[in-house]
Amino acid sequence: MEMDEYAKELSRYIHLNPVRAKSVETPDKYEWSSYNSYIGEEKAPNWLQRDFILSYFGDKVTASVLLGSQDFIQFIKDTYLTDKKPLRDLPAIRQLGPRITLQEIFDTVESEFGQDPVLARKIKLYLCRKHTGKKLKTIGGQFGIGDAAVAQSCKRFKLKLEKDRKLREKMEQLEKKFLVLNVET
Repeated sequence: MEMDEYAKELSRYIHLNPVRAKSVETPDKYEWSSYNSYIGEEKAPNWLQRDFILSYFGDKVTASVLLGSQDFIQFIKDTYLTDKKPLRDLPAIRQLGPRITLQEIFDTVESEFGQDPVLARKIKLYLCRKHTGKKLKTIGGQFGIGDAAVAQSCKRFKLKLEKDRKLREKMEQLEKKFLVLNVET
């Protein structure tokens, strides 16, 4: 086995060990692993030297789940992911699906709920988290709040949606507009 194949296999082995031991369901859930740093979900600590391993993958890994050329990745996206709903439980798959931009969310919400700025802000936060794939910190930066505040606001808004039928119906109509935006892009 060549050195690069050995290094890749060793990295896989180390990062999948907690899964094999049934300590966690997925490697990103293991608290003591550097896996999240390797896949770009966390900032790598200064002591972690990832370049050696990552150099073996080059530009062939996308969203930490697809390995192949850009043509292959585009084929998979077009064939299997274009009309699928984003999967909240599978963030790596969500990264591959169609995205709505922050600006599209802001413009659409303003046109529908602009008369109530407090409600519009809550809806924007909720939809940015649900549809953009951006990290909480990035979304919070758009609103001048921290990532924990984004999470709490979205949680409260989701509870409000469950209780308020009229708001829920309006949100369903709004989300249909986003589906149209995804088809057009």
